[in-house]
Amino acid sequence: MKKHIRLIFLASFLFSLHMALLAYVNSSMLAKYVSPSVISLSYTISSILALVFVSFAPKIVRMIGNIKYMSLVLVLSAVLLFLISNHTGFSVIPFFILYFSLNSLVLYGLDIFLEHYSSESKTGNIRGAYLTLGNIGWVIAPLISSFIQTRLNFSAIYIVASFVVLLTLFAVVIGQRGFVDRLYKKSHFADGLHILRKNKSLRKITILNFLLQLYFVVMVIYSPVYLTSVIGFSWKTLGFILAVMLSAFVIFPYPTGKLADKFGEKGLMYSALVIMAIATIIFANLGQASPILYASVLFMTRIGASVLETVCDSAFFKRVSDSDSSVISTYRMMMPVAYTVGPLIAGLIFALYSYKILFMCIGVIMSLAITIALGIRKPRKS
Repeated sequence: MKKHIRLIFLASFLFSLHMALLAYVNSSMLAKYVSPSVISLSYTISSILALVFVSFAPKIVRMIGNIKYMSLVLVLSAVLLFLISNHTGFSVIPFFILYFSLNSLVLYGLDIFLEHYSSESKTGNIRGAYLTLGNIGWVIAPLISSFIQTRLNFSAIYIVASFVVLLTLFAVVIGQRGFVDRLYKKSHFADGLHILRKNKSLRKITILNFLLQLYFVVMVIYSPVYLTSVIGFSWKTLGFILAVMLSAFVIFPYPTGKLADKFGEKGLMYSALVIMAIATIIFANLGQASPILYASVLFMTRIGASVLETVCDSAFFKRVSDSDSSVISTYRMMMPVAYTVGPLIAGLIFALYSYKILFMCIGVIMSLAITIALGIRKPRKS
């Protein structure tokens, strides 16, 4: 069993590495061919498509099993990345939309595998280790991306990412040989919503996850453009800032998971939200500051985000099992929902205000989210 978990950790690291390679260059790549409004529309369409796909994911997993499901999605993702690397102009948009919509499907499949091997008493520990290893990819990827982009071009980054997705597929297929699917509950998307309506704590955890994903959307899409176009940092400097910032996701999830298992998640949630709110508001008001100061403040924002991500996952998966595929699917829908809502909100703010107001708003939202965490109760002992 330990071997299976280790290889799921490896698959998580590889898939996270591929996402991180592209996360901070997608908008810049698209900006070469289309206007900012088309970029926002592309993210919105892909996120709506992801919502549709994820709503059908439990049914597909129940029909063909999680290994075949993951193999199908990963092969499609690799092919689409290769097509993006070989197309220019407006023709790249449909391939990007389809590719981006598949990421939530892979994360859902990884959740099914990991929950299969988890026990409630060690959920925080396992989730913390899972996130830590996955997040290593987010730390090293900006340096790799900036290195490739400055010496080659955007297309080369997408080719490398396609290769990494194929390595993820290899880790899943080899690592989960002999995996036996549980008897997944026959359910529909509405069943997941019904469970969330009945279970107040699960509902509040899912809302917190949505707000966290909304935070990621704003910071991932708009902070690189802000730092390069408005503040004037080079791509090399941006790579340094992002690497420092994202190192928080390697340092904090594992100890956070252990603390969550020992003391519970609520206190950690409060602390994370306060740190995120204060640091983000400071970031919005730095102006023409040094790269080191920007890296330090952004590192603080990600301390809060990494802790919140870990405790949300820990609290949620202590309350479900891998057979609860519909509610897990709903939980993972929060990322595409955020990518649907986030660009629309940002577009409205940009129409009237500036980047500073956008970052101020997301900081205030995270401070208000503390009231949501208040209603989360301890899980019942099974």
